[in-house]
Amino acid sequence: MSASRFIKCVTVGDGAVGKTCMLISYTSNTFPTDYVPTVFDNFSANVVVDGNTVNLGLWDTAGQEDYNRLRPLSYRGADVFLLAFSLISKASYENVAKKWISELRHYSPGVPIILVGTKLDLRDDKQFIIDHPGAAPMSTAQGEELQKQIGAAAYIECSSKTQQNVKAVFDAAIKVVLQPPKQKKKKKQQKSERMAFRRIIKELKDLQKDPPTSCSAGPVADDMYHWQATIMGPNDSPYAGGLFIVTIHFPPDYPFKPPKVAFKTRVFHPNINSNGNICLDILKDQWSPALTISKVLLSICSLLTDPNPDDPLVPEIAHMCKNDPSRYESTARNWTQKYAML
Repeated sequence: MSASRFIKCVTVGDGAVGKTCMLISYTSNTFPTDYVPTVFDNFSANVVVDGNTVNLGLWDTAGQEDYNRLRPLSYRGADVFLLAFSLISKASYENVAKKWISELRHYSPGVPIILVGTKLDLRDDKQFIIDHPGAAPMSTAQGEELQKQIGAAAYIECSSKTQQNVKAVFDAAIKVVLQPPKQKKKKKQQKSERMAFRRIIKELKDLQKDPPTSCSAGPVADDMYHWQATIMGPNDSPYAGGLFIVTIHFPPDYPFKPPKVAFKTRVFHPNINSNGNICLDILKDQWSPALTISKVLLSICSLLTDPNPDDPLVPEIAHMCKNDPSRYESTARNWTQKYAML
């Protein structure tokens, strides 16, 4: 291409994962050893990749919660995101799926993402790992699995200190903008995400207008793809009097795929395991786009009243439920008193 095209590249990720250092390392070929600012000043320069000259604009963002409302202002007009996590921080790795991907899909659906594992030099530094007991090295395989999970265009590990693969990160970002995989697929994905967003908004309005009995639900911190629900334990069950918290995560192709629903409150139940996962057919193979969150919550209430020990998630509890129901109900009541009472 003869004329320079402008590409806006925005970095996101938890605070202190090395986003700003990566930008400084790329733009100055040096690693900052003294003061590192919270956010890197916007940068713009002509870059040549595979014979193509582009004007690359770099935007840094702060990952701390204090910046949650300001940060999305940087997303407008983004062509590509660098979503970073630290290769020595399990928390930052987990937050990619828990926090960042839903935020990016919400504000910038369809914009390609390069997943970046930072601080590569420290992952294999045995002395550093010994000196920092909280460090948790994340493997390349884990990064590649996360790439598949969030649908990132590429996954690259780099070290700002040694500059290993730093240039490759930004080259990949430029290439994914200049050579998008398939435009039809991108348009289809954007249409699907718009449809999901409209459907979620409609369900929220319907819930506010006509909430199901003993249940409530709504978005967490204005994230329409992440909801939290409360369920009052049914009166005719050992969960009576308890207030149970449930998390709901909507996929980008909702309602054609079911939401991920899990208990945050501990529950003694044959169809709910220690991680809060729920064995409910309408959340698996019996899901239908005609179903709603309201119907899901009512089905969970019914499951609390009438457990299904013949299709258990926790076989030990199912065995107790079938063979010693009085002990099962007593234990369930004790758990409700311990974990679900206000």
